[in-house]
Amino acid sequence: MNKNKKNINLWINILLTALLVFTIFIINLLPEENKQKIYGHSYAFIILLCSYVVFIKTKEQNKTGKSLVFITGITLFIARFIGSYLPGSIFFSIISLLELIFFFYVVFRLIFIIAAAKKVSSSVIIEAINGYLLLGIVISLAIGIGYWYDNNSFDFSSSFDIMERGRGSRTGIFLYYGFVTLTTVGYGDLVPTSNFGRSIAIFTGIAGQLYLAVILAFLIGKLNSRKPGINE
Repeated sequence: MNKNKKNINLWINILLTALLVFTIFIINLLPEENKQKIYGHSYAFIILLCSYVVFIKTKEQNKTGKSLVFITGITLFIARFIGSYLPGSIFFSIISLLELIFFFYVVFRLIFIIAAAKKVSSSVIIEAINGYLLLGIVISLAIGIGYWYDNNSFDFSSSFDIMERGRGSRTGIFLYYGFVTLTTVGYGDLVPTSNFGRSIAIFTGIAGQLYLAVILAFLIGKLNSRKPGINE
């Protein structure tokens, strides 16, 4: 990859990080009226940026893979944008499921991209951060789908008032519970009450720890394998 492409990739990754931070930490603080639409638009652009990152890092020899990622990303971007105006519809639920699968694929691709990197650069570190934040979004989408499938999958009684404010606040609650479980903080205000909910909780706890362990192993291994330079 030439220098210009590396610089573009770095800035796209930084933009993706900023958008993820905005989605996870900021949107839920906004007024309820347009919160769901802002979440929808933000998720759509996250899909677009993820598509670019995976597309640019996929080897040129794998033209089919590059094309598939590009087409899938653009299609999901448009569908997610439209879906933000159709909350509660079957179309929205299907897009959420496809979005979950796509983000999960992106997390796996980022792990392989980090593993294949020859050195630990700024771009690699940012990709590792983005992968972890995307994993949290995957979990929040899984919780949302679980709630849609069976609203008794989790006990949201401690956040009932917030859940009733609207779909925007509900998305914020799903993100909150997703990251609290992923980081194994666990304040005790979310209780899985069905086998489906418990399965999501178990997967979340394991996935978060495994991701950190694997990524740290790759990064530390690459740093330790660097040959000393002349001035070192």
